[in-house]
Amino acid sequence: MMTTQESKEERRAKIEQLKEAVDAEQLLTALGFEIYKRSSKEIRCTCKLHGGDNKSAFRMDRVTKNWICFSHGCHEEIGFDVISLVKHVLNLSFTNAIKYLENMAGTNIHDESAYVEFKRANERRKFIDRMVDNRQVPAALLTEDYLGYFKKFRSNYFEQEKNGGFPKEVLDLFEIGGGYIDKYGFQRDVIPIRNTDGVLKAYSCRDTTGKADEDFKYLLTKDFDKDKVLYNLHRAKNFVGESKTLIVVEGFKSVWKLYMAGYKNAVACMGRKITSGQQSLLYTYAFNVVLLFDMDDAGVTGTRKALEEMRGKINMKPLFLPYEDGDPADLPIMELQQIIGGL
Repeated sequence: MMTTQESKEERRAKIEQLKEAVDAEQLLTALGFEIYKRSSKEIRCTCKLHGGDNKSAFRMDRVTKNWICFSHGCHEEIGFDVISLVKHVLNLSFTNAIKYLENMAGTNIHDESAYVEFKRANERRKFIDRMVDNRQVPAALLTEDYLGYFKKFRSNYFEQEKNGGFPKEVLDLFEIGGGYIDKYGFQRDVIPIRNTDGVLKAYSCRDTTGKADEDFKYLLTKDFDKDKVLYNLHRAKNFVGESKTLIVVEGFKSVWKLYMAGYKNAVACMGRKITSGQQSLLYTYAFNVVLLFDMDDAGVTGTRKALEEMRGKINMKPLFLPYEDGDPADLPIMELQQIIGGL
């Protein structure tokens, strides 16, 4: 006899089976969407839901059947899965939306033999997916227009106290957006990364659902090489002062927190190592470097390596947080000011 939890999990799996069996193009046509562009991964349309005229605002993933409306955020009100879409467009109950999709796909989620075969195929697909590097943000999204779309759909993830408690004006300054949905259906907020001249070079997309694996909480744009980029340098270079000082931290949120504390000359190496290309940028724009890395083992190691590699080339001052595993982004502003002092 199955437990209630097992029954719910099987029910969810069967619904996923149904979603995969539906043909995205056939469904959208049946629902009255005018298809503008097709690719192997997605279908683009005008959004029938709000009556927009942007030909590529509505996008549906061919595999997951998840969808998003870039221009009006209709997915936020309705839900971005295909069942919610059918319910809304045809004014159906959840049960009748399932029946509608079953009729279209020619499948029955109550057929146990079909379900068993689906589970086997799904396990094979997941195994293949793990063997392929498919967890990067497509470079095609890297345009100012797309960034403009993303800005409209930022969640309140970074505003929450447990995630930093950053005020809206700070997130606006750093151009944080949202609404990016990865291939697994996880919604992410978008952090734009610009080079020294302010040219958009990459996105880092943060999972806001809490469902992504630890190693994939952040996704980077495909083929992005951080060696020649220090996050926020295009702004910080204007605030180095007469001493020409830059503060180097590991991550984006630490830069934001330092800005809130009054330090506008902070940059992030986006990791635990300052690369050779990033070191060259520091030599170009600063005489003095303050290192403020996280206080975990990797952060301490990164500080030591930076001191070894850059000794004699630039003035360096390492600062250490008073807490084991501490992160500058997690500290109160007054405490950060006490640690850093005047520069």
